[in-house]
Amino acid sequence: MKSDALDWQRLPLVSLIFFFISSVRLTVKHLYNALPGLVAVFVGLRNLLHWWPVAVGVIFVVLLVATFLRYRRFSYVLEPERIRVRQGVFKRSELNLDYDRIQQADIRRPIWFKPFKLAILQLQSAGSKGSEVEVAGLDDDLAERLQKDILNTLKATDTDAEAAQLDPNAQADFELILPRAEILRVGLIQNALLVVGVLAALLFSNQFVSEYVIDWLESFVDGFASLWQAVVILVGFGVVALILVLLGAVLFFYNQYYGYHLQRNGDRVAYKAGLIGSLSRSFRIPKLQLIEFRQGLIARILQRWQLRILQAGGINDKAEGRFTIPVLNRDNRELVSADLQLPTAHWNRVHKILIPRYWLIPSVAAGWILNPWAGIGVAVAILLLRWLWWRNFAWHYQGGWIAVKSGVIGVSERWAPAAKMQRIRISSNPFSRLFNLRALKIDTAGGTLSIPCMPKEQAERLQQDILALTANNNKRWM
Repeated sequence: MKSDALDWQRLPLVSLIFFFISSVRLTVKHLYNALPGLVAVFVGLRNLLHWWPVAVGVIFVVLLVATFLRYRRFSYVLEPERIRVRQGVFKRSELNLDYDRIQQADIRRPIWFKPFKLAILQLQSAGSKGSEVEVAGLDDDLAERLQKDILNTLKATDTDAEAAQLDPNAQADFELILPRAEILRVGLIQNALLVVGVLAALLFSNQFVSEYVIDWLESFVDGFASLWQAVVILVGFGVVALILVLLGAVLFFYNQYYGYHLQRNGDRVAYKAGLIGSLSRSFRIPKLQLIEFRQGLIARILQRWQLRILQAGGINDKAEGRFTIPVLNRDNRELVSADLQLPTAHWNRVHKILIPRYWLIPSVAAGWILNPWAGIGVAVAILLLRWLWWRNFAWHYQGGWIAVKSGVIGVSERWAPAAKMQRIRISSNPFSRLFNLRALKIDTAGGTLSIPCMPKEQAERLQQDILALTANNNKRWM
């Protein structure tokens, strides 16, 4: 049917809140990316700061106009097994998205929609980067029904489609509920202090900002009778600021993952979470492309892991698009691994010749520019880091799964169904050929697994095994 003949529907007026907040988020994102430059402008134009209310007012008016135009230009049509969306202010676009192309269907219930019993339906396909379709202001029941219809739609035979239907009264095949004590740990293992360090480095890389901060510190220190008093006060301020950052991270993720409840019915996996606003996220096991267990420094101390399930396309690039289990203790990790049918890992190390890689040029440069002792120190530091990396690096192949473990301070384990491999390559350089070593790279729709410095015969045998498994596997790839 031609699109003009369809009954295009508009969103309710309360959806203006969604478009306004979306415009604010987009503006903040652009301002955040330009933060070092904005700080420099702030420092350089201090004499014009009395005009800031006018600037804020202009930005607010522009946001209001953009919100209204985006709302007026948005419409949608629901068809059997398809959704059509028209949107765009200056550049008008129409998107036709078949249900069987959708990888992940999310339902968000922000606090401003809860009194009206409305929700936001977010749909993501393999080719999208983030949410390809967001329909705000849908009735709760309609959003739930659409999510189930989408997850029950697969390009298969009638028998398969009938078998794939979900029984809402059926008991879950697998269930995981995270207690509040575990959710409180999520903010601690997110490396929030690392973000603060990177942001500070970006700010102080600007000359105007550095000079402004130095001038402020000098005037601050001059106000004390002793230098040590000023240092103690500054250190105290720094500690309090770091504590506030950690507390903010803990509260943010506690609100995001409060009441985390994961269920698997057949090949459908879904979780619900959220305190102020809630999120219902679902996907089907056939769309799984890669599994990643992540463990940062604090997570290693607490013996906790995070699990990310990656699918095809750009939705893995943004945290809000990933299917995540935010925290797992050892027992829960074993339960989840067993439900995903991950085999017991038998890790294989790579050749030790990988350790001295990348140490020579930085060491010589440091010794040439500074002094020989600096070069020796750099060489020792690099070799130590390389040894730690080699010690944590290992690979596994068994039971149809290929896995790679890597890291220095934190550790990442990536597991991929070998049958879903898209490309597998063996490469070498003159140095590795002297030791009869090869590098193996496996590309999947969810990411790439690389194994360097493998014996040639072992790399070729692994390549042939994975190719044979892929050729003989008749399961649904997507």
